[in-house]
Amino acid sequence: MYPRRTHYHQPTGLATESDTASEDSSGRRAYTRDAVRRHRARGNEVTIPRVRSYSRRAACRRDLHRFCRIYLSAACCDPMSDDHLRVIAKLQSAILRGGRFALAMPRGHGKTTLCIAAVTWAMIYGHRRYIVVIGADLDAAKNILAAVQSGIENNLKIQQDFPALCAPIEHAEGIPQRARNITVDGVNVAMTWSTTRIVCPTVQDSYSSGVIVQPFGLTGRLRGAFHKLPDGSIVRPDLALLDDPQTDESAKSPTQCDYREKLIKEAVLGMAGPRKRIAAVMPCTVVASADLSDRILDREKNPEWQAIRTQLVCAWPDEQDGMWAQYREIRRDALLQGDEHAAAATEFYRSHRDDMDRGARVAWEQRYNDDEISALQHAQNLLMDMGDGFWAEHQQDPRATLSHLYELDADIVMHQLDGLAPRQVPERATILVGFVDINRYGLHWVVAAYRLDAAGYVVDYGVYPPGEKLLFVGDGSDGCTEEQAVYRALDVLGMSIVRDRQYTRGDRRKRLDLLLIDCGYLMQTVFDFVDHTRIPTTVLPSRGFGSTRYRPSAKYGPVGDGWHVSEFAGKGKVLCHNADYWRAKSQRGWLQPVGGPGSMALFGDDPNRHAELARQATREKLLDIEEKGITDVYRWESPTSQWHDLGDCITGVCVAAAHLGASDSPAKTSRRKKPERRRKCKVPLKEGRR
Repeated sequence: MYPRRTHYHQPTGLATESDTASEDSSGRRAYTRDAVRRHRARGNEVTIPRVRSYSRRAACRRDLHRFCRIYLSAACCDPMSDDHLRVIAKLQSAILRGGRFALAMPRGHGKTTLCIAAVTWAMIYGHRRYIVVIGADLDAAKNILAAVQSGIENNLKIQQDFPALCAPIEHAEGIPQRARNITVDGVNVAMTWSTTRIVCPTVQDSYSSGVIVQPFGLTGRLRGAFHKLPDGSIVRPDLALLDDPQTDESAKSPTQCDYREKLIKEAVLGMAGPRKRIAAVMPCTVVASADLSDRILDREKNPEWQAIRTQLVCAWPDEQDGMWAQYREIRRDALLQGDEHAAAATEFYRSHRDDMDRGARVAWEQRYNDDEISALQHAQNLLMDMGDGFWAEHQQDPRATLSHLYELDADIVMHQLDGLAPRQVPERATILVGFVDINRYGLHWVVAAYRLDAAGYVVDYGVYPPGEKLLFVGDGSDGCTEEQAVYRALDVLGMSIVRDRQYTRGDRRKRLDLLLIDCGYLMQTVFDFVDHTRIPTTVLPSRGFGSTRYRPSAKYGPVGDGWHVSEFAGKGKVLCHNADYWRAKSQRGWLQPVGGPGSMALFGDDPNRHAELARQATREKLLDIEEKGITDVYRWESPTSQWHDLGDCITGVCVAAAHLGASDSPAKTSRRKKPERRRKCKVPLKEGRR
């Protein structure tokens, strides 16, 4: 066995060589830590340079417009319109003196840019200590915050005149962790420079010392916002800037509008805390009637908000329905032929500009594209391209149009008159269509003429049989079945509409291009009639589906905006459409000026003559539109004991005109698609089927 190892111990009080090495190592580590700390401190220390121009900085301190022209000239438009100056004055007043202002501006008029300028100005001059930027959602608000940060980081004049703010920002190099450790004269400036919050450097004699800017989404966590300063005091928001606080989806829903309005009145305006009043500015655009923006802008409903509505076109030209109508046709034809700039329309406008501009006044003369020559031409192109949406988003007047929810009554319809005689087709209307709606008490029908821009003119309508007589009684006195009664009535009425009644266009006769017959009632009878009819025009069955049931599947022929041609197995071709969408679109036509794209008008000059049609056309009321999945869901209030068949006929002629190429938007034209898989008919189509 090996002998046991003996352990020797050093006497107490005597240092070994290993102990000495350990002490030396500990000392070196401490020295290294101190050296690194001193090096980092030198790296985090910022020296504030001198101000380049005190006079330039002082001149803009209480003048937001001058600040935009001097410091933000690259972003802000020049020259500005009178409306821009009014909005800037309201922004300045809210920032300096407080108050609540709602500013409605046309889409694309630069309201977000002005918001960014106002936040930048209020922040760097310290006019407000805690600014909250509130968007429709958090991402929208963060985009404004990012634009403010980028504008400061890349603006040489701001860097030269506000070095106490910009020098620490430049030193941080966009790294939030580095920003937290920056010092000036050895004192931490407590700066935050991130995508979620700005806390300006706390520097002596700096305007912006300790100013906070924070983004919020309107539906996010708004209550309880505060910031604790290095000295322990609490700061709460004193300026709220709400930039377009609604989305296109929320504007469609009264429920969401109610919710967002409540958030603004309770959560946003209460952010300043007890016994304090927060200043608020809301630049916005009206999307629909009675949406959030439209409510806040209503002084009667919200008198605490000072509201301003600006418009793209202040006064329309005297020749709106003359040369401008010709211009729209020329431009539409050019777009359909693939000329995206519509040069022919621009040349027509150039040649007749003096006459076409007479009486017009636009808000901003410099707003037009490179392929246009005036702001009025730009507005007319927007009106043609957007249709009814133009009136809300660019004129801030949703009452002039149907965006989603609207007020339509019989009196409005009765007074939509074109002054023409019955069965007289307007000269520029190239499409003539009819629609027949079937019920056991009678056949309601409407004949309407259309221009290619979907301007419609009802030239004739009625009910068969006339008077109080029912189509089918059902007590045996008819001597026939209901199917036989409907078939016979369709034959008599169809011949009367197409052959016997004289429709004229100028001094020449105009024949119907298409007659649609609703096949939702006694479907097989309608298909049998279409198969064997002797009516000298194209006749098609029509079928409307609710928005929750409409799907453009089993396509057989052309496909359009909310309609398509399909084939019902064993029956034949049928023109299907989204009944909710087209009912809303047809009702929208009564709210347009007579002769405008997508408008509807009645013949004659006596409104009382059309009282019954007007009542039936307005009995179904649109309550709400909700976006679900791939389509919008419409909620209607429909009377159960009152007829609205003539209203259904108005919807039907709109679909028929769209099928033949009429559209109030040049981007929405009919197109023929070949389906990937075609359903087979149990019974082959007969020759001569229309």
